[in-house]
Amino acid sequence: MSEHGRLGFGGATEGMHDLTENERAWIEFLRLISNGCDPALRLGDVQLLRRLIQRRHRYVERHGS
Repeated sequence: MSEHGRLGFGGATEGMHDLTENERAWIEFLRLISNGCDPALRLGDVQLLRRLIQRRHRYVERHGS
């Protein structure tokens, strides 16, 4: 855990009030796509999401939002 009370991957340890608006939106998004269940975080899922986000960043850099 970092000195700021966050886990290494950016999760808050003290509750939703410590999260930014964007972080809360991501949590809501993950809840929606997981159909109300609480699946365990898997390496393959993290890698896939990271690739998708990186692809989006590259697209925005080339073409704008």
